[in-house]
Amino acid sequence: MQRARDIEVIFPIKDAASAALMLMKANCLHTAGIINDADKQYVHSKARTFLDDATLIDEAFMKSHTTFAEEHPGA
Repeated sequence: MQRARDIEVIFPIKDAASAALMLMKANCLHTAGIINDADKQYVHSKARTFLDDATLIDEAFMKSHTTFAEEHPGA
């Protein structure tokens, strides 16, 4: 149960703006190996209650692009 409360503190989603920000944060922390798939899915699920499908598609589109580190290994 402690883990669930920790996720609520790390990913405070109160409105559409915070939901969009927490989606990006979850993606970054997941890529870095800090959170697992279940935590990321929890954040995405909670964010859906605040965001419409278009916003979620935009976030998925942003995630699909390569990052600077991927384009410039060793930089």
